[in-house]
Amino acid sequence: MDGDPAPGRWGDAARRDTVWMGRTYDAIDGRLAEFVLAQPVFFVATAPLSDEGLVNCSPKGNRGDLVVLGERTVAYRDLTGSGVETISTKPARRNESAA
Repeated sequence: MDGDPAPGRWGDAARRDTVWMGRTYDAIDGRLAEFVLAQPVFFVATAPLSDEGLVNCSPKGNRGDLVVLGERTVAYRDLTGSGVETISTKPARRNESAA
C-alpha cells in the first residue's frame, strides 16, 4: 500500500493489509448494527460546502443516542455539548457521516 505511515511495521504487504482499521460496507446487516450500537462512542464529521471554513470531527457518547433505522440509514440525537465546532459547519454541510 502506497503511503504506508510506518513502513515495515506490519511486516509483509499481505499482513499489513489485514490490520488497517478502515473498512466499508454496502449495507448495515444485523451483525454490524449490533456491533455499532454496542460502541460507547461514535463520531460525526461535518464540512462546509465551500473551500473556506473548517472540517470538524466530533466524538459523541453513545448512551442510546445512535439508532440504526435501516440497512443504509442511521440517526442520532444531536446533543451539541459546547456547540462551538460542530454547529459552526452545520448550516452548509456537504457531507456528514457517523461511525
